[in-house]
Amino acid sequence: MSVLLDTEATYYVTLERKYPSIFFFGYVFYIDLPTPVNVEVLSNTLAKFSHTFTRVPAKSYQMNVQVYIYFFQQKAWKVAEKTVTISVTDSLSDFFQISGKQANLKPFTPSNTFVPDAEVDFAASLKVPSSVLSSNLTSLSYDWTLTGPNTTVHSSLSGPVAPFVHNFTAPGQYVLSVDISANISSSPSSSGTQTLVKKGTVKENVYVKQPISKAQLIGNNLVKNGSLLHLNVTCTGSSNFMICYFFSEVNSSASCFTSGSPIVVDACFQEVSHYFPNNGTQYINVGIRNDVSETTLHSKITIYKGESFVLEWE
Repeated sequence: MSVLLDTEATYYVTLERKYPSIFFFGYVFYIDLPTPVNVEVLSNTLAKFSHTFTRVPAKSYQMNVQVYIYFFQQKAWKVAEKTVTISVTDSLSDFFQISGKQANLKPFTPSNTFVPDAEVDFAASLKVPSSVLSSNLTSLSYDWTLTGPNTTVHSSLSGPVAPFVHNFTAPGQYVLSVDISANISSSPSSSGTQTLVKKGTVKENVYVKQPISKAQLIGNNLVKNGSLLHLNVTCTGSSNFMICYFFSEVNSSASCFTSGSPIVVDACFQEVSHYFPNNGTQYINVGIRNDVSETTLHSKITIYKGESFVLEWE
């Protein structure tokens, strides 16, 4: 749990166990600061406690919460206790995150992974949008830097969100960082509300991968019963690849990724061998997937009956 120095933070406490509404509780908050904080909040449901860490070193502190049942307006017995670590920092880095959006990405695509030749909208946003910090922000500025294969891009923007838009032209690993500067209204004091300037840097790795292309199923789809079928699955695109396949008596459009265990390979190549004891018709369904795309291959396999013969010797 992180809080920003000189900025009010609010904590909400509820009990896991459900008590009748007639019960009343005292929530005692204790923080081990040089000048300890010891505050009791009375409530029969949700306890709300606010505190501003000011004139203290930026480091971790322990906050202990004890909950007591009140009986006839008197503190009776303790029913719960918990201690949490609060990390106090003077940097915005712990409060913001970088996220990117690109149209038509697959549901299984990992975060911060994209395809080339299509715009990506990046934004730096608060990890907790409804936090007290968000209500105290009065202005924001962003200095974006993108580095990677033959790429160095800088962009300075200001505004509540100010997205950074980029079109990657080559696959590879990139580093995207943003220096954030914010004006924050501090908690009112005897001298009035003050405006604080807080800064921080957030950095993320970004991966750009080529979709699968030129997928092929190579080999002879005519095989004699009792013999092994040999096929090769190949394609191009960015690794890693997941390859799966199944055989069936009907031409099925079902995905082989919904069952079984796909094979994970660095290069898009996989040998397929299968034994057919009887003649007839079979179909093979092959699925190939990388982080940004998926494709399916189908082929009809004809198993023919070989000539029968009799060995004779004298």
